Order: sequence, then C-alpha cells, then structure tokens
Amino acid sequence: MPAFLGACPSLEEAWPEERERWRSIVPGPRADDEPGIDYDLGVLAHHLVWLLETDRTVEFPAVFAVVERVLVEGDASIRYPVQVGLLADLGYIASGQRGWPFAARFRAWFGPATNRAWDELHEMWGTSDSSGNVPEG
Repeated sequence: MPAFLGACPSLEEAWPEERERWRSIVPGPRADDEPGIDYDLGVLAHHLVWLLETDRTVEFPAVFAVVERVLVEGDASIRYPVQVGLLADLGYIASGQRGWPFAARFRAWFGPATNRAWDELHEMWGTSDSSGNVPEG
C-alpha cells in the first residue's frame, strides 16, 4: 500500500480515518488488527471511482503506473489481490453506480498488463465494458 498511497496523495490524507473506520466496523478483538490488503485495495477502489466521478484524475497516471508495475513485476501474492481485488472492485463499483461504459473510462490510464487483467475479469464475468450489456450464455 505505501506505493499506492505515494501515488495517490488525496487518499493518503484520508488514510488515518479509513483505519479508524475499519476499527469501528470490525467486532471484538479483531478491531485491533490491521486491515488486510483486500480491505485496503477496496478503499483505494472506492476512492478512485470517486475521483473519476468528480473529474479529479490528476493522480491516475501515477496510480495506474503502480498497478502496471505490480502486474508485471510483482509476485502472485500481490498480483492476484491487485487484479481480483482492486481492478474487480473498480469494475463492480463504477459499473454498479454508472454502468460499464463509465467503468471503461479507467482504461485511459491502463498499461498493457492492466488492460489484459481487466479483460480477463470481463471474460470471467461474462461482461463487457463497451456496451454495458451482459452477454447471454
């Protein structure tokens, strides 16, 4: 997460509040634990969707450069959460709020590996971000 926070200063400012939010929603002794990568990437995904909705995309080149680097150079223990966590959350959140064509706007900042990972998710889900329609099958 440090690389993502460094690439996205607008989230870094809200990060302490997100950590407190974790503690308020997690019951019992686990509230003292640090949130895992899945939670952290979900927070990042929500933040990126909000930035896209509000046309505040100045941080996107740096953020998606980190995504690309992780997908190309990272080991499976980080590649998987970035693809199936961050990218999947981006797709679900953005398409759920405004449809797949809106979610497809993220592609403007994707590198080749990120595009492949995004397409693999669409293939797995049977979706398309060009028409917003789910193919019959």
